[in-house]
Amino acid sequence: MKSDRYRFWRTTITLVISMVLGGVVGYLTAIGGGNFTLNQFQIQLTSVQYLVTTLSLILFALFLYYLAETKKQVTLMKEETDDERVEVRDRASGRAYSIASILMGLITVTLFLTLGIMGQVMMTGEFSTLLFAQFVLISILVIVTTSLCHRSFKLLHGQKIPRNLSVKEMRDFTMSLMDEAEKQIQYEESFELVLRLNGYVFPFIYIGLLLLSSLYDLDITLTLFVLAGLQAFIVLSQYRIIKRYYK
Repeated sequence: MKSDRYRFWRTTITLVISMVLGGVVGYLTAIGGGNFTLNQFQIQLTSVQYLVTTLSLILFALFLYYLAETKKQVTLMKEETDDERVEVRDRASGRAYSIASILMGLITVTLFLTLGIMGQVMMTGEFSTLLFAQFVLISILVIVTTSLCHRSFKLLHGQKIPRNLSVKEMRDFTMSLMDEAEKQIQYEESFELVLRLNGYVFPFIYIGLLLLSSLYDLDITLTLFVLAGLQAFIVLSQYRIIKRYYK
């Protein structure tokens, strides 16, 4: 743990920077009168969608690479006779498959972004055939990546992922495939994630929303309620830890 002096100066510097940023934002809001609009920056949703589509294609290419690497390592592992080499190949295949799974999740995020952008464009009374085609393309990418991931899972673990599992059933199924070391890492990383969300991510999102509201005269009430609801859910979920540990 850092010394008291270090923590004192770290807190002091953080407060000074916050006050400076607050002064700058306040000044900009005062001279702008909340009359800034996003149109002044000529931000086009269709241009953003081009970037999202390009990103999804890049992610898909990386996904295919790591999936091929998974199959390669599994094939090499079956050919190995030395136990140490088998373990090395096993870890390499698991690492490659895990990265492919992360990329699959990111591609799914781009689908939701595309759906949101398409909804915003349609609210203006316009319909973009190209935008719809991009949505269909990313939807196909999601379907393909999900199917390939399921097939690779069977290759890696020797069994299929059961269909129509609830969240609890999926958790139990996933935990049954982990060893104790992997479970411990999952617990530690989950704890770190909760700390980072509550200590860094949510506060910065709140500040960013307030800045956007001040500069662009946006109504962020619904967004704040949704964000606060998510944070409350995460915080209240910690009660499960209390209930299990202090029983």
